Amino acid sequence: MVHIAIVPELDKDKTEWLQPVTDEEFNSYQPFDLKQDKEIKLTETAVKNHEELWPNYISKAKRNRP
Repeated sequence: MVHIAIVPELDKDKTEWLQPVTDEEFNSYQPFDLKQDKEIKLTETAVKNHEELWPNYISKAKRNRP
């Protein structure tokens, strides 16, 4: 797995990287079940960051995510 992060203002980035994920942890991931959770719950910060990066973009993630 590779994680690519876009950080528009590095000096304001508050990302805290923890330990790497092991192969066992990665391979034990269970796919998201839309029947169990029908709504994406975003934090206020996530919404703000999304709007700063992509102004007025309407995300299709809610209906396209696996």
